Amino acid sequence: MGQLFVCGSLTSIREIMERALLEHGSGNEKTADYNYLTIKFGNCSFPDALENSAGSERLDLFKAIEHIVSRPSSGGQIYNTKFLCFCFIGCAFGKLTVVPIKPSFVFYFQDCEVDQLDVDLLMFDNQLHFNGGFVRKLDFLRGRVDLKPFKASVSFESVEIHQVYSSNCQFLGPVQYLNCIFGEGSTSALSFSDTQFKNRIHFGGSIFKVAPWFFNCDIHADNDLTTCVFLDTTSSGASRAYGALRHKMMDLEADYAIQFFHSLELESRYRTELPPLSQVFKHPAGLEKIASL
Repeated sequence: MGQLFVCGSLTSIREIMERALLEHGSGNEKTADYNYLTIKFGNCSFPDALENSAGSERLDLFKAIEHIVSRPSSGGQIYNTKFLCFCFIGCAFGKLTVVPIKPSFVFYFQDCEVDQLDVDLLMFDNQLHFNGGFVRKLDFLRGRVDLKPFKASVSFESVEIHQVYSSNCQFLGPVQYLNCIFGEGSTSALSFSDTQFKNRIHFGGSIFKVAPWFFNCDIHADNDLTTCVFLDTTSSGASRAYGALRHKMMDLEADYAIQFFHSLELESRYRTELPPLSQVFKHPAGLEKIASL
């Protein structure tokens, strides 16, 4: 990623938004993808927290946007909050925290780089879309005692995601990870355990470099996990991970998916649990282990 404009204060965010208002006039201009006034941030670099010129308080990006749209612009215009789409193109983020703000907006990230993406699910009704780019760590802020269902739609398309933590979450809206690449090395964690997908979940065309965890997971019948490529059959937990998916597909009575994940489970067990053939005949325990599999 080349030279980026540093957008590090509430003032710089407000200036970009007010320019968009002037360019679009009343704010009713429609885009091809969304019926929203689109406010674009192109080739910007954002720090973890933004400086607030009104005081010492530092705001994250989403709270800064909420702070701005809740007040009239310097030209006396009031934001048409029913039609706002914030589009970030080619931007770079350190830690980006997606928090619930009102009213509900669309947030679209195109070819962005994010070191850590934290999504707070509490009462979050905004739409979140990522297309292209890179996310080093995606965390849906699991394990909160006051956690409420995630009602909005979330989609990632053609994004490289190294780590995922969405454990102990409930998704009421559709979830999409289309043509994504998951994992980096053997230490990457891809955890969807204890998650409830109450709506369709699409992973169409995605590649998993590390076996994903779906332990104790509620997967909607409308899923396309068998269209993915699973490359990991050598890590220590791969056979258990695929076994968990096989059992889940048995609950759904999805015959092809059962066979699909059973084959991955058997291949992983063969690669990680069977002793080398050279050792089988030297030690009777080797034959016993094979017979037990």
